[in-house]
Amino acid sequence: MSNRTWLLIRGLAHEHEHWGKFRGMLEQQYPDDEFYGIDLPGTGVHHQESAPINLIETLNIIRENTLKKVKPPFLIISLSFGSMIALEWSKRFPHEIEGLILMNTSIGRYSPFYYRLRLKMWKKYMQRLTARDPVEIEKIILSIISSKTEGLEEIAKERAEIQKHRPVSLKNILRQLLAAATYQSDGNPPPVPTLLLTGEGDQLCDPSCSIEISHEWDIPLRVHRTAGHDLTLDEPEWVIEKISHWLV
Repeated sequence: MSNRTWLLIRGLAHEHEHWGKFRGMLEQQYPDDEFYGIDLPGTGVHHQESAPINLIETLNIIRENTLKKVKPPFLIISLSFGSMIALEWSKRFPHEIEGLILMNTSIGRYSPFYYRLRLKMWKKYMQRLTARDPVEIEKIILSIISSKTEGLEEIAKERAEIQKHRPVSLKNILRQLLAAATYQSDGNPPPVPTLLLTGEGDQLCDPSCSIEISHEWDIPLRVHRTAGHDLTLDEPEWVIEKISHWLV
């Protein structure tokens, strides 16, 4: 199928520019399609707004903003908190969603909070809150969300530049975190075709969260042996390959 419309929704405290080279690779793979990077309230072009403290309000805002610019149906590729939003969008407005690619996400109904946000990562995250150098802050974040060992200095500099121009406040990070932590799915599988992707090297969200979702919903799950939480940063080629196989 050609001429699809893709929405790309990232997770906590991240914006459309954080897709990095992955978006360009996706556009190259599907040159006839249209792609839109969605910024959550409190991030990206909306960084001066206050992030809602519940997921449904977040969904309502981004849906309203999106429908002003582009018409459904949409194919959504999403990560972490963004996947929770995408899931809820499909359930409330299934006629607007063509399909879902959900990466490294979790649902409170199926996984305890200490799997959804691994406790061993809190110490690192506290270092991020007390650090002052922008590049050092991004390096700490990358050590949490990525399993990459090369090129991190340059990536940290690029992300520090993003934060410089469109800063995400600590207040909005905490508000988004609350919205993610309190989200409870109704337990029903999404009413649209869905693919789950996860990385065994995810240090932030235990891969078992995706495994549980796959079992409960009886939908396909593809697992990368080493990739971390930010799958599209660590293994963009692998992600595109799995999506392409699923779309056939």
